[in-house]
Amino acid sequence: MNGRPDDPEFAETEIIEEPAATEEVIEEEIPAGPPPPRIWPWLLALLLLVVVGGIAWFVLTREDKTTMPRVVGLTEQQARARIAESALEVDVGRRPSRRARGIVFAQSPGAGTQLEEGQRVEILVSSGRIRVAVPEVVGEREAAARRALERAGFEVRVQRVFAGAPRGEVVEQDPAGGSRAAQGATVLIKVSKGRNLARVPDVIGLTENEAVALLRERGFEPRVFDVPSPEPEGTVVAQEPRAGVRAPADSRVRINVSTGQETGETTERPEEPSDGSTVTIPNVVGLAQTPALRRLFNARLDPIVRYQRSNQPIGRVIAQRPAGGTSATRPAEVTITVSAGPSPQLVSVPDVTGQDEATARSTLEAEGFRVETIPDTTTDAPDGIVLDQQPAAGTDAPRGGVITLWIAAGD
Repeated sequence: MNGRPDDPEFAETEIIEEPAATEEVIEEEIPAGPPPPRIWPWLLALLLLVVVGGIAWFVLTREDKTTMPRVVGLTEQQARARIAESALEVDVGRRPSRRARGIVFAQSPGAGTQLEEGQRVEILVSSGRIRVAVPEVVGEREAAARRALERAGFEVRVQRVFAGAPRGEVVEQDPAGGSRAAQGATVLIKVSKGRNLARVPDVIGLTENEAVALLRERGFEPRVFDVPSPEPEGTVVAQEPRAGVRAPADSRVRINVSTGQETGETTERPEEPSDGSTVTIPNVVGLAQTPALRRLFNARLDPIVRYQRSNQPIGRVIAQRPAGGTSATRPAEVTITVSAGPSPQLVSVPDVTGQDEATARSTLEAEGFRVETIPDTTTDAPDGIVLDQQPAAGTDAPRGGVITLWIAAGD
């Protein structure tokens, strides 16, 4: 039945209107991309790995590695101690060098080298300076002498002295020419500054004591002769050289002292020091070595032998220092220069002091030396024992030369 809205049949009927259909909107979700990679954890891990590795390397190696110290210039004892502190073992070699004896002059490996603990290293220790022949420069001009010595590796010290040689000429050297000395050592050369001439004072008429004092004050050495004369005893009646003459200041002046008697013999006064502390050095130039040493020994002086190459016969004294006739205080050293011959073969002198004479003689003759002796009665040592020797042990002496021994001998 078709009703109408205004039909009573529909009066109480509720009309329900259906809502209009709505259009559903669906939002499409767009999926997100993958997140960016996280780098910092990897960097942190790498850093930790490096740190851990470094610590591990340090821990594993610090007890096995060490550094070679610098030891050149140290003494052997100091070098050994420093190397031991670095946990290294050392081998020591010894050779001549320009360094003094006992000083390290080379090392292997060099300072700062990384080594294993316990590794062996090497040091070279000087056994002494290299010894070379000293050039002969006596008689040379100063400049030429300097050049020759410096070319040979020596230092030069000049002492200017009065001498009879021309001004500027070398009159003496120490060590002597032809001997061997450490390279770099100093050679003393004495260069003439001409003769030291002084006027001889007039001492005639003075007493002996006054004359002696005046002469020594002027640098002369008096020789006293007792002569017969009517002048009062002890008065100087003559002198030679005469007053006013210019003479070398170290020369001797003879004075004649009156005995107070008109007759009698002229006699030379023995050269004995008045107070026992000074002595006039004997002139031994021209003597053979042992007689020269005996004369110096009897004057209670301390003789030392040095050798020098020369054309004089081997063993002859060719110079001495201090010169003969000068005064010295006992016991003074007197160096005598002995000829080694023109072409010596030098041999190091062995030490025979303390040996009996027969053993010492055998030792020296086996080295090619000749032996001469001087008896010494001033000692309590057993008879026949060698008390001293010249030249001294270690001196380079010519083969065939003389070694003089002082032998203990009872009165």
